[in-house]
Amino acid sequence: MYFRRTYCYGWLMPFIDTFAVICKMMTCTYRFLLITGFLFTNIIYCIAQGQGQNQGPWPNAESQKLYYKGRDFLTAGQIQPAINTYEQAMALAPDKMIIQRDLGKAYFYGKRYDEAIKVLENVINSMDADDQVYQLLADCRHAKGENKKSRNTFMEGIERFPNSGLLYHELGKYYEDEGNLDDALDMWLEGIQKAPAYHINYYEAAHTYMNTSRVIWGILYGEIFVNMESETLRSFEVRKMIMDGYGKLFSSNPAELSEIRRAYSIGTADFESAVYNTYMKLAPIMDGGITIENLIILRTRFLIEWNAHFADTFPFTLFAYEDAMVRNGNFDAYNQFLFGKIVNEMGYKSWSKEHADAIERFQKDHEAQPLKPVAADFYNDKQIAHLFLQTKH
Repeated sequence: MYFRRTYCYGWLMPFIDTFAVICKMMTCTYRFLLITGFLFTNIIYCIAQGQGQNQGPWPNAESQKLYYKGRDFLTAGQIQPAINTYEQAMALAPDKMIIQRDLGKAYFYGKRYDEAIKVLENVINSMDADDQVYQLLADCRHAKGENKKSRNTFMEGIERFPNSGLLYHELGKYYEDEGNLDDALDMWLEGIQKAPAYHINYYEAAHTYMNTSRVIWGILYGEIFVNMESETLRSFEVRKMIMDGYGKLFSSNPAELSEIRRAYSIGTADFESAVYNTYMKLAPIMDGGITIENLIILRTRFLIEWNAHFADTFPFTLFAYEDAMVRNGNFDAYNQFLFGKIVNEMGYKSWSKEHADAIERFQKDHEAQPLKPVAADFYNDKQIAHLFLQTKH
């Protein structure tokens, strides 16, 4: 859906993906109604975000009054009245960038892309632009079929905002749409490195790596993502993906195992291979299959081995976070949180009922002390060449 590229903040992405699945199940009429409702929910959020930005002195009371009136129209989904009111406000306060930014947004929602581009370019040339303005301008150009200009706009935005996880994500999606997975993954990895708190890039990278032989990154990035976005349709998709990753890692299929081993044949000199070889050392634990009990044993023993041999060389926030849970008694509940419903939903319900106190304690600790990845966690060598067979565009 092109709608995926609408002007929105990172927190909205889980709702967009859930929404896209729901849309596929609906009739055209109900799909239209739901799209309309979602679109204007997005407008409400973006306008609320703007209240604290670009709020220098208003040159006159009337322009301020008109701005807020236009904002109310946009919130209500009344695009044309919003445009008319913003235009009146801009005539009274031509240098007030918040008016031009929101007018550009209204033009975009009204599919008046040329007019949106004109005012958004003016905002970008001012000191009041942010990364979302670049995203919106790129989306306008994308909607007009000006794909190269859209890409260049994302690049210009990244040059101005080099730590914007949002822009790395969106440029990655642009490359993915073009069939260029090499550059798409490169952008998502750059986003992880430059903006480790922007969790959507972990989702994209995990999903991409799971379709290659380098499943270690798929497992790790997937688990980081689930910690940062826990209760969405997409998070349960990733939980299943992590389980599949462990299935590949300890596969009984000789061809699949051989392919993965070739990817990690360079020894233990780097982080990724150290993780892989530590898991392989513990492979007999998984002879009984991918069960929640075996995973807990495997992952506990992994932490013991990692702390003994690699923790000082490769400090990693996720492993330190897991180790803290082993020490405070939350690790079993954490693994149930990650995998319980995916492996055996009835078993998970039974375990949760018998260990209600453990679940409650874990949930409180998890909310009070969430996982916070840092830039120093980035050990990925970004060796992407030959991971994908594709046609460059």
